[in-house]
Amino acid sequence: MTVLGSGDAGYVEISGIATGGTITYDGDYIIHTFTESGTFTINFATNVEVMVVAGGGGGGSDNYESGRGAGGGGAGGYIYNASSSASGNGGEGTANSITGSLVTYAGGGGGVGQGTQGTGTGGGGNAGSSGTANTGGGGGAGDAAKALAACTGGSGIVIVRYRCYYPSGELQSRVHDTTEAGTSWGEISWGESVPAGTDIKLKTRTGDVVTPDGSWSSWYPVGDEWYEVNTGTPIGSPRARYIQYLSSFTTTISTRTPQLTEVNIQCSTNTASAPSLTSPDSSWNNSTPVFDWTFGDNEDDTQTAFRIQIATFSELAMTPPYGFAGTPKYDSGELSQSWSSYTWTSEIDDGIYWWQCKTQDSYGKWSVWSDTYQVKVDTIAPVGMTISWIRADNENQITLEGMGTDAGSGLNENAWWFEETTGNPGATSSTVWESTSVYTDSGLSKNTQYTYRVKLRDNLGNESDWTTAVNKKTQPCVWQEKTTTKPGPNAFGFDGDGVWTWEVPVNGGTAVTVTVYAQYNSDYGEAGKPKVTLSNKGVNSSMQMTGGADTWEKLSVSGTPSGKGVLFLKVEGFSTAVGAKYFVDDIQVNP
Repeated sequence: MTVLGSGDAGYVEISGIATGGTITYDGDYIIHTFTESGTFTINFATNVEVMVVAGGGGGGSDNYESGRGAGGGGAGGYIYNASSSASGNGGEGTANSITGSLVTYAGGGGGVGQGTQGTGTGGGGNAGSSGTANTGGGGGAGDAAKALAACTGGSGIVIVRYRCYYPSGELQSRVHDTTEAGTSWGEISWGESVPAGTDIKLKTRTGDVVTPDGSWSSWYPVGDEWYEVNTGTPIGSPRARYIQYLSSFTTTISTRTPQLTEVNIQCSTNTASAPSLTSPDSSWNNSTPVFDWTFGDNEDDTQTAFRIQIATFSELAMTPPYGFAGTPKYDSGELSQSWSSYTWTSEIDDGIYWWQCKTQDSYGKWSVWSDTYQVKVDTIAPVGMTISWIRADNENQITLEGMGTDAGSGLNENAWWFEETTGNPGATSSTVWESTSVYTDSGLSKNTQYTYRVKLRDNLGNESDWTTAVNKKTQPCVWQEKTTTKPGPNAFGFDGDGVWTWEVPVNGGTAVTVTVYAQYNSDYGEAGKPKVTLSNKGVNSSMQMTGGADTWEKLSVSGTPSGKGVLFLKVEGFSTAVGAKYFVDDIQVNP
């Protein structure tokens, strides 16, 4: 809390409370001098000092014949009263009187004429009196023979002196500048000297321009109310940058005046607190994040503007307003809005950032920058998308699994979408995003080819492209192969997990040998290599390939059936790898 010292203290002493005569001043005194008839008019009751001096007597006339002069006039008399009372009715112009115990002295007598013709008689002096003009003393007698008139004496003087104060007066202080709009006011107090019968009261007004005008508040308290407790009274004027006070001085005793010795005004300049960040805080966001914060203000002001900056580093300046130590990558600029949530309007690149915010209150004061929060932006879709394996479970069902990763916000809990593109009988596709990477398509047709592809999304909705489409037959996954053959134009082609069984008619008791040439492709992978098995009627013989990919290998199985009937010659593969195939050709049965 700051205390403003006024520098305007003082007291009010105002002259001009009476009219009449010639007015002069001597220190604290006002003096009215009358040298001729006049009216002393006073505006309210007070005590005055009065001096009345009668005119001097005139000299006698000279006897020009005898050359002998007449006697001189005597001095005028006077009266003086140091505490006469004066009263009036506020200057309405009626005659007023000065009353008191009068001491009367006669004016000087006239001189006696000198001459042989006779002796003149001295003139009588005029008595001094209150409220009337004063004439000179009587003139001296002239020469009797010449019968000359006596000379006229000088006029009198009335002097009225008093020390007096108006019953009331007001003093406006200078305008005090707190340097900040929105300054809050505490108490106003003042030092005073108030003799009995006197009083001092104050009012205040405030504004935001240096010269009081219509934008300023009215004087407070309003009307006849005033601040009257000089030891401290809460200021009721509105918050503002500038303040002025009005002091009222009153006295009921005209010879006493109050004095204002000092004025103190408590004030607190406006503050603006940094906002509290809410989100995002180390969370992943899309390219247009939503930034949230909480506005707070010590004076309960409202927010009128804000600004957000985003940087690729977290270092802050060590001095106010504590912004980023370097140049931020993104800056919203100052936005004149009361929002506490802001959606970034341009796209932010993928990456990890730090953000901060500052706000402006309703008095135009900006806060320092807030602390920083981390914000992570993910604009990159999942990667590594593929169908990791696919198998024909049977003649009517195919199962496959997708694969992919996301280095940013992570895979969505419902991340997978599968699509079958041929539309062959029984085929289905996802109708919602799936929660599992494994998809089973059932109700399919036997040994029919179906084509699948998969896409993936992350937690921010970034979607991958479709995987490369993968073909797959239902069991037995066999076809007539015309490209990869051994001795002739045709061979049997199988998907990597295809299974096929032939029936071999036999007679009981005679040994049977079956030879098969088999080959698998490079997409077959590390799964178990294709295998041939001869079974039934007590026969159970099998042989599995051991050679490398893309090489024909001879497999031989044999046995002696226990009776006439059929033996089952089965070929089977074990790879569910995408693109895995194997081939069988040149099957021979002996005998």
